[in-house]
Amino acid sequence: MKISAKAGNDFKPIPAGPRPAICVGVIDIGIQGGRGEYDDRPEIVLMFELPGERLDYIKKDGTRIQGPRLISRRFRTSMFRKANLRKFVEGLRGHFSNDEAAEDFDLKDLLGQRMLLNIVHGIGADGRTFASAGEAMPLMASTDPATIKGESPLLYYSLAEPDADVAAALPQWLRDAIANRKEPQKKADAVEVWHDEAFATGMKVPATDAELDDSDVPF
Repeated sequence: MKISAKAGNDFKPIPAGPRPAICVGVIDIGIQGGRGEYDDRPEIVLMFELPGERLDYIKKDGTRIQGPRLISRRFRTSMFRKANLRKFVEGLRGHFSNDEAAEDFDLKDLLGQRMLLNIVHGIGADGRTFASAGEAMPLMASTDPATIKGESPLLYYSLAEPDADVAAALPQWLRDAIANRKEPQKKADAVEVWHDEAFATGMKVPATDAELDDSDVPF
């Protein structure tokens, strides 16, 4: 997900480079469309808190709020060897020995994990700089994970077992994405079947279908 400098009170983008981060959300948003040949694909969103980056802004009622900054990244729900999600996870834990090991990984295990998250800058069509979440890597050995303290609740949401309390705690854009998701097609194609099976077992995702490769998709 791209975070624009135009958001809210015209915040400056998060500085580029590796930043200590905590995974605070693993959210199943179902089958999403609108990306040309990549229409109708199941997606998840990973949310990250960056404790070292603070945000100070004024709410509509005039209340001044300060807190840690958050950034999110959308992924196709696939652990195929070239998929962006698998590359992201392997950046944290090392390469999986085979597809079966990748498929057996439970994304819920990412919740609360401390890491270095690479923040990448780009220029939008309006000429403004935006920040995106890039790849992740483990903390340096000299860094004690306990020193990276988070303030955000850990949110896990699966469409297979929806939790109304978790849904209510999600940002509005995520609630909208879930509400506007596409229904699976009637025919048993790869997108439909794999999505249903993946999230029925603790959000473990498939790792063997080359048609679900998203290595060239910047999400």
